[in-house]
This record gives sequence, structure tokens and C-alpha cells, in this order.
Amino acid sequence: MQKNILHFSILIILLNILLIPAPTYANSNPEGTAEVSTNNIDRLRREAGLEDQRDIEDIAISIINVILTVIGILFITLLIYGGAIYMTAAGNQESVDKGKKIITFAVIGIAIILLSFSISNFIVNSILDSSGAPELMPN
Repeated sequence: MQKNILHFSILIILLNILLIPAPTYANSNPEGTAEVSTNNIDRLRREAGLEDQRDIEDIAISIINVILTVIGILFITLLIYGGAIYMTAAGNQESVDKGKKIITFAVIGIAIILLSFSISNFIVNSILDSSGAPELMPN
């Protein structure tokens, strides 16, 4: 039992190290080239007096991000809940199976959410690329 807890702890630590992104302080436009960025668009909007107006793309991206974030938080919570049930089963096979099932479904849900975010990111950027607009969702 202690060996399993040790393996689980090591797995969690490794996943945290690998999945937490390290900040990079790179300048996306170091030489002042004519590349269009969202900062330039925001500056132009302010200068033109259009600060309060939002494009339909901005609204759609915001809605997609909020929905996927809320569902992702739900599945992370289910993952923690399933882990707690599994860890506190105390040898009760029914609780162990219930915890494993919840963990399995939570991991599948997280994978689906990550894939749906990637697909929506790809679709939105493809539409914007075809229209000549800059990317609104970073890759």
C-alpha cells in the first residue's frame, strides 16, 4: 500500500513538473517589423475611439473559452473526488471500483476537453487566416 502511495506521489510530482508551463519572456516583435499583433489592433481601436466595440470573433472565442474552462474545472474536481474515494476505500472493493470508474471517466473527460479546445483553436485560427485577420487565440 505504501509502495502504491509512493508511486502515485511520484507520478503526481512528475505530471506537475511536466504540465506546468514555464514562463518565457520572449519579445514577439523584437525589431519593430510591420507584423500585425493584437496589441497594435487594440492601440488602433483606442485611437479610433472604438474601445467598447467587440467583434463577433472575440465574443465567440470568449464564450468557447469560458465553457471549456468551466467544464475542465468540473472534470478536474471529479478527478480529485475519484482519487479521494479510491484512497479512502480502506479495502472495500466496491469503493475501489467506484473510485477507479470516476477517475477513468474524469481522465477521458479532460482529454475530450483538451481536444475540443485544440479543435476550436484550429478552426477559429483557420477562419481568421483565410480572412487575413491576425490570430486571436495563441497556439
